[in-house]
Amino acid sequence: FTIKEFYDYWLYYYMIDEYKIAYNTLFSYRKAVERIIDSVGADKKIADIKEEEIRCAALGCPTKETRKNVCTLAEKKVVC
Repeated sequence: FTIKEFYDYWLYYYMIDEYKIAYNTLFSYRKAVERIIDSVGADKKIADIKEEEIRCAALGCPTKETRKNVCTLAEKKVVC
């Protein structure tokens, strides 16, 4: 799977359908996911993504909240 395919499934089907996350949580996670996808490239395969690329995506975040969400996703191994 590419990172975009994975996140489309994870965010919209798994997190919404299974966990019933709130709208604000969805919006926050979506911003973090978009930051990661923009940083590593939408067509990159998940297996090819390095932890350092996720760290760089987090450091490039414009707000502390988005940076925190990117790091949270990385810690949960959602991106690695």
